[in-house]
Amino acid sequence: RGQKPIELDEGSETEVAFLTPPTLGPGLHQGSLSLGGGSDFMEFDDVRYFTFMLEPALRVLLVAPTANDALFVKNALEPDPATLPPGTPQLYKVERTAPSELASRSAADLNGYAAIFLLNVPRVDDGTWDRLNGYVRQGGGLVIALGDGTLAASYNSEAAARVMPARLDSIAPRVDNGFLGRFDAAHPLFVKYAKFFDADFPKYPI
Repeated sequence: RGQKPIELDEGSETEVAFLTPPTLGPGLHQGSLSLGGGSDFMEFDDVRYFTFMLEPALRVLLVAPTANDALFVKNALEPDPATLPPGTPQLYKVERTAPSELASRSAADLNGYAAIFLLNVPRVDDGTWDRLNGYVRQGGGLVIALGDGTLAASYNSEAAARVMPARLDSIAPRVDNGFLGRFDAAHPLFVKYAKFFDADFPKYPI
């Protein structure tokens, strides 16, 4: 799969890295590492064997009323392969569902996800809070991202209190003309996507 020539001075050491093939599928894999290319009177220790397990991409569920509410989280977790270096592994498999559909998901179904994101979800019923509570207690990751569509009363119930770290007070009204405005295209945070931000960035509300 790979071969790298190196030169070592007496008593020195170096680190040599090999990458697994990008097409390697999930499951158990075995390989070997061998030294060669020169005379060696102790060939018995020139080969080492290794075994590793490749896990499939972790499933993540985004619960959002619109695709727009989930857009940036989805792109952060599961970016377009065309924008990544060749061979970059897919770490997450992202799915999106509407808040109304979350209520019909069973506890067993939720446990199949490594993490669940509630993104600007207006309301969560008590039964869903109970299932999310069980999901978190079994090791699931839960992210609650509030937004302008969030109804505070739904997040202050007794069932929600078993999951939420604090009560919600009130939703602050959106500020008039509360938009991000123009930006410094030369800033390292924006330089790679300057063209995209130049057109759309001023439209994003705060």
